[in-house]
Amino acid sequence: MPNLSQQAAEFLDCYTCGVQPPQGWLYDAALRQTRLDFTPDSLKRIDALLAQLRSKVAPTLQDMEATPQAFNFCLLLAFYIGEYLVRQHGMVLTWHHHDEAGAVLETTPPPAFFSRVFGLTGGRLFLPLGWLSDHLLGKPERMSATDYVAKLATRPEAPGEATRRLQRPQGMPAVTLPAGWAPALRNAGQLAAAALDLLADGTSAHLPARCEPGEGDAITIVSMAGYGDPDETVAHGEQQLASNPKQLPRMALCYPVHDRAGSAPRLLLLVRVRSYGGSQQLDSTVYFPFRLAEHPQGFAVLGLEVDRDIAPADQLDAVAAALYAGFDLWQSTRLRWANPDDAATATPAGLLNAPDAAPQPPTPRSAAAAAAAAAWPPAQAPQGGWPGATASPRQSGDAGFSMGSLLKPLVESAERESARDVRLVGVIKFFTGMVLAALAVGACVLLALLPVLSIGLVVFAVTAVGFALGGLLEVITGISLGLMAQAVNAFAETRFARIAALTFAITLLLVAAGMMIWALFGDHST
Repeated sequence: MPNLSQQAAEFLDCYTCGVQPPQGWLYDAALRQTRLDFTPDSLKRIDALLAQLRSKVAPTLQDMEATPQAFNFCLLLAFYIGEYLVRQHGMVLTWHHHDEAGAVLETTPPPAFFSRVFGLTGGRLFLPLGWLSDHLLGKPERMSATDYVAKLATRPEAPGEATRRLQRPQGMPAVTLPAGWAPALRNAGQLAAAALDLLADGTSAHLPARCEPGEGDAITIVSMAGYGDPDETVAHGEQQLASNPKQLPRMALCYPVHDRAGSAPRLLLLVRVRSYGGSQQLDSTVYFPFRLAEHPQGFAVLGLEVDRDIAPADQLDAVAAALYAGFDLWQSTRLRWANPDDAATATPAGLLNAPDAAPQPPTPRSAAAAAAAAAWPPAQAPQGGWPGATASPRQSGDAGFSMGSLLKPLVESAERESARDVRLVGVIKFFTGMVLAALAVGACVLLALLPVLSIGLVVFAVTAVGFALGGLLEVITGISLGLMAQAVNAFAETRFARIAALTFAITLLLVAAGMMIWALFGDHST
């Protein structure tokens, strides 16, 4: 199999020189018009190219894999995005085939369109075909090329030295947290425990996931699996935290990452936590290092770390108390702490009665936690290895359909719905013009045969011709709108058919006008 990094360079060289690679690629003229010149505007032109392709051709992923030329079109755009990151942001990128994933990745993505080729940059997985497939399928969550590149270029690295470890506090903290922080941190701890429980069982199929608050310490866990590209999934979750569309008092988002900043790589469950409202809002990150179930010593949670600037030093015990209290609400025999100092113990009742906390004593796997576990979404296979996925992201037999694929046969895109509406209007106007023109002819015939009714029929004929003229205008307008929307119908499949229909309407109107003139001014004496 050829070296993919070398093939990427050859593809870009071919495009620059105005030639195609040996097997060629589709839509060469459109690609030339897009001008892939490594400027910021070129990313906007890529968006326009994909929008045109989606509205005019509406290809499926099967179409884009059907021939080497079709897939080469996708590869060129993927290679260009990667090279843009290299040139404009100084990133180091290598390209790999899916068959090489086992040698360079801890977790092999499932074989699919989005994972046929992938890039590695700084240890991060880069799946541009996933981003491209979102555009080809018209997914509502698709990102523009500009936003996609910006996200890849600015995504924060693993925590490294920017964190501090928190031990489980003994007794009640002396300092309370700002309003809203304690319940938000407890929810974050509970979400982390639920996610780590899954990872201990050897699956990451529900991750990333976020949680929304319920009554007391109950939470609703929402799986975000199924968005395709893992980077886009995480970005979508971050956007939910930032915008808070449901106006919730707090939210948390979790996903596994690889920390390569230290002397040895390690796995972390990253938990982003936000609180909303109050004079001082919480916006920080919590990290749970862990080791895989496949480790010789088995699965274990290796500690709890937080951002160094999460809170003043005198509030760190209260932060730790809230996080550990939430973690303890989700009890499972699979959750094991490697450090005995962090192991779950009987949580002091005071921790759950701290400011903002619900007066609810802890119970072994509380009813709230059990309800949240039962409400966990059905298996939804992720579309690729998460940024540091800790287990095989899709096993054979896992569910793999999404709502987008279910709706695609019904609605391709808003543009195509609009075209159908315009086409219908054009057809109605066409028939209206034909019927009114026929009425005008009939009126003129009657006028010629029965001159005794000349006065009334003249009025009728003039009115009918007026309607016919209006109908002709409707026909012209309808056909023009149909052309603008590229609508196709039985009477206007080709340009010739449209011209023929228009010619017929004009001829009919001229015949009607001639007969009316003959009826009014001709010699009808016998």
